[in-house]
Amino acid sequence: MKEKKENKNKNRIPDSIIIGSAKSGTTSLWHYLNAHPDVFMSTPKEPCYFDESVNWYRGIDWYKSLFECADEGQICGEASTNYTRWPQVNGVPKKIHSLSPNMKLIYVMRNPIARSYSHYIHRWTKEINPGKPFSENFEEFCKKDPMCIDSSLYYEQLEQYLNYFSKEQILTVIFEELVNNPEKVLPEIYDFINIKNKKVELKLSVENMNKEFRTGNAKNSLSIELKKNRVIRVLMNIAPTLLKDFVYNRILLKTKIIKLRNKEFEPQKLNSEQVKKLNLIFKEPNKLLSEKYNIDTEKWW
Repeated sequence: MKEKKENKNKNRIPDSIIIGSAKSGTTSLWHYLNAHPDVFMSTPKEPCYFDESVNWYRGIDWYKSLFECADEGQICGEASTNYTRWPQVNGVPKKIHSLSPNMKLIYVMRNPIARSYSHYIHRWTKEINPGKPFSENFEEFCKKDPMCIDSSLYYEQLEQYLNYFSKEQILTVIFEELVNNPEKVLPEIYDFINIKNKKVELKLSVENMNKEFRTGNAKNSLSIELKKNRVIRVLMNIAPTLLKDFVYNRILLKTKIIKLRNKEFEPQKLNSEQVKKLNLIFKEPNKLLSEKYNIDTEKWW
């Protein structure tokens, strides 16, 4: 993490924004850019300022304060995946354009089926039902919460921005290429945001904490039930963490009841029929994406 410097620029705004998509490596890209000496990325990574339901109420001075510690010559940026969640989140491109018509936008896209499924897991475990086991499969959940699919309709998301920005102001990045060949993709991103030093020194780390997070939920739910017993509660409170972890990992995890509990926190995998339906949903949008933005969407299938 870069050290904050003395305030120098109280009116700085970002030069570029990573606008999404969620569950497509935007956090890894944020870390990559933030590690570059010529770049200053906001903390938090996702200020979501242009989302009226999150931080729009804080006002422009709050947003500018996120960048005021940047050096004079640094490129400023942020990464908020809420900015490509239309139609659930409306009006973002217009707000960004009103602040900076010359803004450069980076849009990271991933295989839409894989991204939608990952978004479903994220929405359930961290946003909608934290701490609760899965009780709805992907299809059931998306009927109530279409955001997971809508956010994978990349062509439609980009069209919202083309009402205000030119194609030249938008850089499309393929998640799979960023992961497999960062030495090629990162210099292209550096060039797009006008960074002269394009040397790549880091190895891209795509963190997927969903499984660890779900395992933690299962463990916590068991802990809550066990603590209902006064004797066990006292023992758990005085036992060192290493001992509790040993008991859980080496003993309890091998029992049938714990295996069943952990299974409750694992989402159902997509079946062939669900994949077929999703292929039909994404077929035409991906074709348009390929034609208009020259993106090889065939790699996703």
